[in-house]
Amino acid sequence: AYKHYRVYVSTGSKTDVRLTATTLSGRVALYASDTVERPNATLTTWEGEGSKLQISHTDPSLARCVRNSYQCVVFVSVAAVGSESTFTITANLAVKDSGFSVDAPPSLARNYEFSTASFGASLP
Repeated sequence: AYKHYRVYVSTGSKTDVRLTATTLSGRVALYASDTVERPNATLTTWEGEGSKLQISHTDPSLARCVRNSYQCVVFVSVAAVGSESTFTITANLAVKDSGFSVDAPPSLARNYEFSTASFGASLP
C-alpha cells in the first residue's frame, strides 16, 4: 500500500530536497516525481535508498520544475515493503546559498554563488 504526499518547493533554484521516512514498524520505500502525482516503483522520477531520498538542486528534473513554476510540486509516495508499516515522514529544503546577494539594479538582482575563477595566459 502507498501513502501519497506533496512537497512545495518555492525557495529557488539552489534548493536541495531531502525526504526521510522514520519507520516505527516495518520497512518502507520512497518514490518521488515532479510529473507523476502518485509515483510508484515502476513510474517515478526519483527513487530513495531505503527510507531516505535526496534530490540535488543540480538534478535536471528538479531544476526544470523550479525554473518553470513559481512553486514546484514534488509528489512523494511512501510504500510499505513486505508487510504493513507505520512511519513519520519529513521533508527538508536546504537552500545552497553563498550569502552573496545583489538587490539592485533589478536586472542583476539575485543570489550569486561563489566559485573559483579560471584565468588564461598572462598578458604581455
